[in-house]
Amino acid sequence: MTSLCAVLTVGPSPLPAMLYAVARPGTPNAQHIGLDGVSLGFVQEAGGRSSGLWTDPASGWTWTGNARLDNREELCATLHLPPNVSDAALAYHAFLRFETRALTRIQGDWQFAAWNARQRKMVVARDPFGMADLYYHQSPGHFACSSLINAVLAVPDLSRQPHWEHLVLSLSNLPCPADSTAYRYVRRLPPGHALLLTPENCQLLAYAKIDAHVPPARGSADDQQLLFESSFRLAVESRVRSVLRPATALSGGFNSSALTATAARLLYSSGENLVALSVAPNLTPPLASLAKWHANLHVRLVSAASQCPVAAWHSAVVITGSPDCHSHPPWQLPLLAEAQALGHSALLIGQGGGGTLSWAGRPAWWRRHWFPSPGSSEPSSLLRPAFVQEHGFAELLRHTQRRLDANPHPRVALLNRNDTFHWSALAGAHGMQAINPTVDPSFIRTCLSLPPQSFRNRRPLRRATEGLLPDSIRLHQNHDAISVFLPKLSNAEAAMESFGSHPAIAELLDLPRLRQTMQQLIQSPTPLQYRTVAGAFSHAFFIRHAAEPRNNLVNRSAA
Repeated sequence: MTSLCAVLTVGPSPLPAMLYAVARPGTPNAQHIGLDGVSLGFVQEAGGRSSGLWTDPASGWTWTGNARLDNREELCATLHLPPNVSDAALAYHAFLRFETRALTRIQGDWQFAAWNARQRKMVVARDPFGMADLYYHQSPGHFACSSLINAVLAVPDLSRQPHWEHLVLSLSNLPCPADSTAYRYVRRLPPGHALLLTPENCQLLAYAKIDAHVPPARGSADDQQLLFESSFRLAVESRVRSVLRPATALSGGFNSSALTATAARLLYSSGENLVALSVAPNLTPPLASLAKWHANLHVRLVSAASQCPVAAWHSAVVITGSPDCHSHPPWQLPLLAEAQALGHSALLIGQGGGGTLSWAGRPAWWRRHWFPSPGSSEPSSLLRPAFVQEHGFAELLRHTQRRLDANPHPRVALLNRNDTFHWSALAGAHGMQAINPTVDPSFIRTCLSLPPQSFRNRRPLRRATEGLLPDSIRLHQNHDAISVFLPKLSNAEAAMESFGSHPAIAELLDLPRLRQTMQQLIQSPTPLQYRTVAGAFSHAFFIRHAAEPRNNLVNRSAA
């Protein structure tokens, strides 16, 4: 885990408390607490991104941050630095040389905060897509930011009041504003943005964004296919080469299999092995056939028999401080624990590939209704309609749905909605990195430059993986691992009872319908029912978590 914290305030610095909130005692860290009300610091456990804290007397800058860079050679040549310099030091020297112009030059996963004591200004920034998240709180005379939301919540007297608009949109499977979080007084720095702060002003700078207006790719259909393949291969290679002993996550879908096969082929040329981790025993035959295609690929089935999905949803809320990551934790947590036990420093994931790697049209959630219909067997939301009407959220939901329906670029909306922050936070709690080639900015631009119709039936990916994947995987969509965890849902009554005794949870959720949907899910599971139940439990845990006393929640969960 690697986390940074920065504070600009009057009075005693909360930096030590913020760092304590996100790190075990004894974790290596560095702190700069100035007399001018500015504090910068970071903590880093084994397996985290390269970190550092430096002060340059000549320019007046103090910089702290972390980075995993994809363009090391280019930066080293430009900055005339030796090839063994760390990624964080490279990012620091790039900032010293170019200041905010460096934001478009640093490629990879990174975040930093920098303070100039002479000019009395601070710069806080994060990478173009958002594998390195940043949260902040701003009020008159106070600013605090961190890569983990629990550190921001450690600021004295900061209210933990839930942001109900965010929760309602999240529960309805609708996109939330890019800067909102589940806490009303904590905001999120959007991907590709920086904050420029002075004691008098705070300016949000957009230096990069996902834009559908990309020039169309030239050439024939075959030329465009080659462009797709080479761009994806480069995205995978840059990440595989930037970390030691990476593993991959096999969820059972086409994207994760394609990512694993591509990484295995790249590593084979240098004589390296690759471990792929999966939790789905029903996928053993196709995964075994995948391993036979790559001599250096070892597929390892991770036992998830003891993983209760309810406990996983609760742990994810505690670690991330958010209810938005509800679908995946039951299989994420066993994979991360196994990867940590095997000594891997990073896990390659394919989250985001639905908008790039295997785009197949408008996502299924696009036209979902925002409250459960009495005659529907599969509600898309377990919000209480009375709550929505009584508190004035009906128009918010209608407006968001209208905006989605009118959006001419659904892939951009899908990519902006796809947050990988929870992978980073959960991996960090296991002393690892999560790295994601499917949301590489260059690969995103390549995919957006290709005609949307060319992605029908996932043609580019199916052609790209010919010879990499057996046809049992390449030509068919495998089911995910939902059924592995369903028997454990029968033990969820204790959690349900506690929800009913909490007024805010009982007011927000239709608990009788949650029980009914949970039983239907156990008897005849569907992905929609699973996501609906997972969302309801995660949001209920969040409401309960927000009221808990402030302590070292991340460490308590990871212990």
